[in-house]
Amino acid sequence: MVVLGHITIATFMGVSCAVSFHFLAIERLMGPVVRHLVDYGVVIDYDNLPTGRMQNRLLFLFALFIVVTAVMIATLANQKIADLATYPGRLDEVVSSLRTQTVLISACAVGMAVFLSTLLARSFTRRVGEMVDAMRRVEIGQLATRITAISTDEIGMLGRSFNKMVAQLEQNAKTIKALHENLERKVRERTKELTESKRRLQESYERLKENDRLKTEFFSNISHELRTPLTLILAPVENMREERLGALNAEQRRALDVVQRNTVRLLNLINDLLDFAKIDAGKVSLNPEPVDLNELVMDLVSSASLLAQDRGIALDFSPDETIPPAMLDRTKIEKVVVNLVSNALKFTSEGGRIGLETRYQNDQLTLIVSDTGIGIAPKDHALVFQRFVQVDGSLSRRYEGTGLGLPMVKEFVELHGGRVSLESELGQGACFTVTLPFVPARASTSTAREDNAADLRPRRHSAILVPEAPTAVTRNREAPRNAETILIVDDSTEMLGVLRTILGSEYHVLEASNGEDGWRLALEHEPDIIISDVMMPGLNGYEFCARIKGDERTARIGFIMLTAKADLAMKIEGLDQGADEYLVKPFNTRELQARVRSLIKVRRLDRQLQRRNQELERTLRELTRARDRLVHSEKMSSLGQLAAGIAHEINNSVNAVYNGILPLREQIEEVEKIIRDLMLFSDKEDPQSENGARQGEALEDSLALISELAEVIESGAIRTRDIVTDLKKFAHPGTGERKAFDVHEGIRMAINLLKNKLHGRIDVCCEFCEDGVIECSGSELAQVFLNLLDNARQAIEREGRIFVETRRVRDEMIIRVRDTGCGIPEHVRNRIFDPFFTTKEVGVGTGLGLAISYSIIHSHGGTIEVESPPSGFEEGTMFTIRLPVRATKEQGAEAGGVLSKDDRFVRSSKESDRQTVSTEG
Repeated sequence: MVVLGHITIATFMGVSCAVSFHFLAIERLMGPVVRHLVDYGVVIDYDNLPTGRMQNRLLFLFALFIVVTAVMIATLANQKIADLATYPGRLDEVVSSLRTQTVLISACAVGMAVFLSTLLARSFTRRVGEMVDAMRRVEIGQLATRITAISTDEIGMLGRSFNKMVAQLEQNAKTIKALHENLERKVRERTKELTESKRRLQESYERLKENDRLKTEFFSNISHELRTPLTLILAPVENMREERLGALNAEQRRALDVVQRNTVRLLNLINDLLDFAKIDAGKVSLNPEPVDLNELVMDLVSSASLLAQDRGIALDFSPDETIPPAMLDRTKIEKVVVNLVSNALKFTSEGGRIGLETRYQNDQLTLIVSDTGIGIAPKDHALVFQRFVQVDGSLSRRYEGTGLGLPMVKEFVELHGGRVSLESELGQGACFTVTLPFVPARASTSTAREDNAADLRPRRHSAILVPEAPTAVTRNREAPRNAETILIVDDSTEMLGVLRTILGSEYHVLEASNGEDGWRLALEHEPDIIISDVMMPGLNGYEFCARIKGDERTARIGFIMLTAKADLAMKIEGLDQGADEYLVKPFNTRELQARVRSLIKVRRLDRQLQRRNQELERTLRELTRARDRLVHSEKMSSLGQLAAGIAHEINNSVNAVYNGILPLREQIEEVEKIIRDLMLFSDKEDPQSENGARQGEALEDSLALISELAEVIESGAIRTRDIVTDLKKFAHPGTGERKAFDVHEGIRMAINLLKNKLHGRIDVCCEFCEDGVIECSGSELAQVFLNLLDNARQAIEREGRIFVETRRVRDEMIIRVRDTGCGIPEHVRNRIFDPFFTTKEVGVGTGLGLAISYSIIHSHGGTIEVESPPSGFEEGTMFTIRLPVRATKEQGAEAGGVLSKDDRFVRSSKESDRQTVSTEG
């Protein structure tokens, strides 16, 4: 037993040590192998390997040692109990030995556990230390660091997660680095571009400064250069206006007034440009002198009052009498007031009001200019003080201007140390307020005016220039009576007068001040040529030209575009709109006249071509009508011959039938009489007699049936005879004797024949002229009247009226028959006079009635026309017959005649929109 116990203890100890060392040796010995595989790129799928847990390892090891220790102690105790049972006297020795061996076993177990725990802890701390080192390397930026995690426990899993995280960080770092490098490259490129752009901008700025300086210098030089020729224009004009060079007539004085007014306008514009050039060059300075502001404003208001009065505008001035003289630049303040008043006059319509007011308070001078004009929208307030800017800069703007007036006001006011403000709403007028610092007047020496140009400053009475009201449209009386007509459209009255003077001696001249009036005159007078400005209020020149050329009524009119816009693009646009010529102001008079003459020639040729086309179209229509008449006549002739042959053949057969009907009916009556006599004398009691009576009755019934059939045959024969008669008349119309016949009697006769068919549901109303006698075939015309009235009767389904009217116009008798029936469709109306054409049911009509009527009227040299519905009516049909009177024998019956219970007559004398069928051969 002792030996068995020791063997058991040794076995357990060996097994526990083997398991523990094997458990720890796997990581020690397999680590290099796994690292070698990983280094050579072998991919190990750790996710599919069994997962090792450190907790399980520790629990397994400690549980193993505890169990081994317990087993060893239990085995030893069992052995000692057995020894004690064998040797009871050795209790103390056994107990002491058991204690000693137990202590030794426990000490060995503890030592082994400590040894194995130390190995396991070193494994843990080594791997955790590797991970900490790797983290520190990553922290300092070594993102290529990786941990060789070969175990499947928590630390191995943590290591692999750490490797993934570092790999992602490395990828992000590479991406950020690439982006950073790209950004740096772009920043370098953009910086280079900005540097280059800055250099170019600097160069452009220097060039612009130089160009601006040259422009200012050019404006200054050109303004001075222009003043000399303007002086040479103004001086002679003034001398001529004052008649120092001879007397002037009214036309010459008007022409000189236009020259003087526009020269002053040009001088004002030159002075404005010169002032701006000096402002830009910094050469403008104030020349202050004692100025009475009220006196200055009053003087300018007085000069503007005539213009305001002419335009029907009230101009008021409310001065502040307490204003003392102040040191101001008179010339510049005059320009300020002139521009503000001119602006108010320009934008205020007739019946408006302009008010000026001066104030003095708090050492400040205030000038207020208000008007009741069109106003300015708040969004445009800042624009009105910008140079060369106009709120309405379109081609159809209503008001002229250069955009220099209000910017000059702002410049001159600010030059005095003041300010200008605007209060305005669209449609509610405008109010400009100028505020100037007050500088008390002091004695001053006379100061020479700038550039010694006082003699060239426009005088105050002509400084305020506004457009004149357009004159009324007039036609020049000096042109020849058969001269062509020219329409001139321009919003400048003076330009209209100049063009009228140039062209009025050769052509009739029409004038209009805007495109809408021009369009109205073009439709009304159809001029040969239109000369139009481009920039006009409302309908501008381009739109006016497009409307003229887009309407077929005016498309052939020659169009000359006359404008101050010399841009090639605008010229191309004008030609694209259809303009025939494009002239730029100022134009040469001879060139304008030459272009007008050229277009007049084209217009004449166009009219000749139109006349030729109309003649050709008229000739073609006449040829077409002649062809149709010839074809119709040939067709009627052929049908007449055919109808005559058919009528002859049918007439023979019908005569035989008709002539045999009467003897047949007489024989039937004789047989019936014989049968009745036999039946009367027969013995009723005799069976044979009774049988004979029955046979007699049957024979009598048969004879009655034969009699009825004879009546049907007779009726058919009569109808066939009537048809044959119509065919004969159709084949040989106009064979009746021509003599004086009263058409009124013929109409009454036809109405009487149809009286039974009218059944009181149709009223026939007649209105006859005084004389109804013409030379014709009465029987044939009566048939025509009967056909027309019967057709009218059949067209009225229920109740209605038939109106018959006759009129005598010179040598022509006009007869109209109108009904209130269902009317005739257009496709039927085109064939209504064709032979055998009918819309009636089979057996009701032959289609020869209107064809015969047509032939009869044709044979009388007349025409028959049809309208459906008639002009001025919404229903029914009207036939109109026109017959030559030829000769009259005696006056007909008295006019008038009512053949119905209602004598009201509705008539239409309008003869438009009707279909006419000519019957002239």
